[in-house]
Amino acid sequence: MKTLLPYSVFFLLITSCAVKRADVDFIEFNHKNYTVIKDDRINIKLIPTTAAREKNVSVRIVYKSEQLDRIRITAAEYNAIKAHIHRIKQEDLEMPRIVNKGEPNEFVMGIPDGGSNSISISENNTIRKFATSGFIKQYHLTFYDAVEKIFSTVGIELEDL
Repeated sequence: MKTLLPYSVFFLLITSCAVKRADVDFIEFNHKNYTVIKDDRINIKLIPTTAAREKNVSVRIVYKSEQLDRIRITAAEYNAIKAHIHRIKQEDLEMPRIVNKGEPNEFVMGIPDGGSNSISISENNTIRKFATSGFIKQYHLTFYDAVEKIFSTVGIELEDL
């Protein structure tokens, strides 16, 4: 009986650790542009909760290191944002180096302001990150659409970026 007790406690401890959910699903948007405006940063983080309420996704918005708002959105809105993020294509993250290649008006593309944007999505203990340098709808089509969906859902104008 004396040897059974330590083994039982050990088994319960291991079982409780294994059952606990270690991963936290979230979506996070980050924008940084230190070249144009000092400390120009926007961070929007969406975290689904297990609360039994209609709007069960917590949204935290931070601008220039100050927390602006803490709102809630529905799981359906969160899933719509997630669907937009899953549609992001790799070629939409890359800025074309040469535009109009082989034509008389060929030129090399550059972005003078150096702003960077990223979307991170955590699902099933896996984090995927999509990042761009600059933010031009013409070149970052699916990424732009995902950012636009995030901003419209949380009530921020995309021009604020």
